[in-house]
Amino acid sequence: MCSHVFPALYLNLGAEMMYVLDQRLRRVEDREKSDKVVKEIMLGFLAKKTLEEVFKGHGTPTRAGLKMFFEKVAHCSIMRLNENSMDKLFDLMMMSYKFQLMKMVSPEQIVTITVNHLRALLDLVPLDREIGAAVEHAHTMVAHLPENSTLGSIVARVSIAQMYRDTKLRLTGTSSLCPQQTDQSHVYLLLLCGILDRETTSEYHLKFLLEKDGQIVVEHPQLLTIGDINDNSPQWHSSQIHISLNRTQGGSRTLTAKDPDLGQNGWIRYSVLDTEVVSIDKETGRIFVPNTVRNEFGQRMEEVPHCLLICR
Repeated sequence: MCSHVFPALYLNLGAEMMYVLDQRLRRVEDREKSDKVVKEIMLGFLAKKTLEEVFKGHGTPTRAGLKMFFEKVAHCSIMRLNENSMDKLFDLMMMSYKFQLMKMVSPEQIVTITVNHLRALLDLVPLDREIGAAVEHAHTMVAHLPENSTLGSIVARVSIAQMYRDTKLRLTGTSSLCPQQTDQSHVYLLLLCGILDRETTSEYHLKFLLEKDGQIVVEHPQLLTIGDINDNSPQWHSSQIHISLNRTQGGSRTLTAKDPDLGQNGWIRYSVLDTEVVSIDKETGRIFVPNTVRNEFGQRMEEVPHCLLICR
């Protein structure tokens, strides 16, 4: 779970930061200038490269690390905050978010809090296409699940708006997620009812449909991306590898294995056992052989003994 803490902290605390800054800047007489500052900071906060880095998962950040991160975001515009102002801003952000967490009655409500925070950002700079696109991208980043998640777990809470509460919710795009209606007819829990395997399907194009009397009233598309975990072992192209060497000259050959996992999860380390005749570079898989290969009795060897090559 720790690897998913930072994205939730970043989006929720960042939204609180935007609200506080907007309230402060409203006191400025030049409203056009203050709106420009709010927009610049928000675009920095929701920048695609920044969100991609945040959602990589970096464990649970320290308070000092969080503050430093948001200080950089707050200075994305011409506005500058001194140390005392930044301390007060960060304390307000933390206090407000802690209060919301304490009011939660179930873990899945953190999704609702995050979505509500993102929706509220649109009110700060209304009718702005750039902000709308940035918030929509952040919504897409929120729809992210790691592969091999626990079956039966709650992955989202869906609440139908007041004007559509006489409709029923249906989900298309995957059979691995099942909406389950709660005791409140307008609230659904999205349960994981099937296996998610990134190597098979890395993303799902979902559609949430609200239907009434067999007719679709509302249709909302949503991209769900599947995160990678280290659940595959690297494999050789062949179970047996034959290496031919010159009798009098040494040489080298590179052996490669494949791992379908991504990033560090797909890194391969090579090693060789049961022989001292050859060695292998653990990073590249390159096999090294001495210039003249001799056995323990000093005679030239006609064949290198069998050895075990390992990739992991």
